Amino acid sequence: MPTTTHSAPMAHAIIRIEKIKTRQGIGQRQAHNDRSKYTPNADESRSHLNQEYLNTENQSIVKLVDKRMEAAGLGKPKEGAVLCVEVLITAGPKAEIWQRDKQSGEAADMRGSEWEKQTLAWAKREWGDNLVAMKLHQDEKTPHFQCFVVPILGKDGGLAGEVNLENSKGARLSARDMFSPQTLSQLQTDFAEAMQPFGLERGIKGSRAEHKTMRQMYALGGEKAAEIAPLVEPIEPQPFVLATPPRSLFGKGLEEWRAKQQEEINAEIARQVEAANKRLGTVGAVAVAASGAAEESERSRTWAGDSLQKADAARSEAKNAQDEVNKETSQAQAERERHAAELDKVLLQ
Repeated sequence: MPTTTHSAPMAHAIIRIEKIKTRQGIGQRQAHNDRSKYTPNADESRSHLNQEYLNTENQSIVKLVDKRMEAAGLGKPKEGAVLCVEVLITAGPKAEIWQRDKQSGEAADMRGSEWEKQTLAWAKREWGDNLVAMKLHQDEKTPHFQCFVVPILGKDGGLAGEVNLENSKGARLSARDMFSPQTLSQLQTDFAEAMQPFGLERGIKGSRAEHKTMRQMYALGGEKAAEIAPLVEPIEPQPFVLATPPRSLFGKGLEEWRAKQQEEINAEIARQVEAANKRLGTVGAVAVAASGAAEESERSRTWAGDSLQKADAARSEAKNAQDEVNKETSQAQAERERHAAELDKVLLQ
């Protein structure tokens, strides 16, 4: 069970939110959360270290949101309303709390740790019954919690602490009020205070530093993938058709021989290009996967820099592979033309 001492400068306690307005969006986030959707930067060998604390039966979060609204006495949400808010809870990648292995750099297992217990308790106090799912992910570079919160306020809104609530009003769905700039600032302060025993502190209050949303973090990986994609387009072999011999050489036997030679040449060219494409495809897959590592691994700017450097390196590898494919394709074309020239000589003899 990790314990820490705090001799180094304190790392930041991190909390980020992403508002979700559609049921489809909730489903997509759950697929990422439970890893039923491919997650390039997740290490499958560490997936057993992930743990869900509330939705232990892996129910549909859409249904959990519906149940919470029904329990609060809410009707059908207005069009365009925020149905759920995904909350990321973590700390800087260099925080001592992670007790990283000096050789592998992997964080310690945080299950059973005081950090795990206190973070879970804080989230339950903060959001009460509005907190419908909370999962610890440890298969990525830095451990973090993904929480799903239904933004219900007002009487019986399920929010312990009664922040910005008026008990005279009925329950209402309002992410705008629950996660307003003012309440978000207070949320960060409260969370940082709860994390002080673990050597974590709040970021500068009122800082103009631009904090990327989770959606923006994921998009960075997509942009890198888009840059790499043109480099991994398969090359289609172009069949080479031999020139028609003079009329004096027409004959069934000669035509059959000519067709056979042409078929063999094109088959060989296709084999060479297929082999080159296979190598390029492998490199391209690595490049896109490394690019996708920018998703979620950009929990902090330091981590983002590392991930993007890897994506750039992979893109360079893909470019080198493309150059190699172009070289082999040119060689194959030259060989094809040489064979065609030899066939023409034979046909014209």
